[in-house]
Amino acid sequence: MALGKNMEPSDLTKRVAAVIRAQMAYKDISQAELVRATGLSQPTVSRLLKGERAMDLEQMNLICSALRISVAGVLEQAEEHLRNQGATVTQLRPTVSDDVSSLVERSAARNGKGNKQEHGESST
Repeated sequence: MALGKNMEPSDLTKRVAAVIRAQMAYKDISQAELVRATGLSQPTVSRLLKGERAMDLEQMNLICSALRISVAGVLEQAEEHLRNQGATVTQLRPTVSDDVSSLVERSAARNGKGNKQEHGESST
């Protein structure tokens, strides 16, 4: 659902912004540096970081790439905070690539499923 002029941003939008602000603080990156790194306008970045406007996927990818963190990691922390009100935002590990295959591999590793199953080998 698109945000109308009179609609408040969702809790998820606000949490995503908070996670990104926390990651910027961990990495000591200013808003001006983020603007330069992403090519987004200063007013847009300001609204996104305040949680006043929902990020589209391209904006989120630009910001996460500039911070060298994964989009998935940001969403995971934002959702965790929503599920467990008051959960602490932790520093995300840098990523080299956020392409789909690396996200799938990281997800499989977290779930205890390695490449063995992909090659017909049993993990038991």
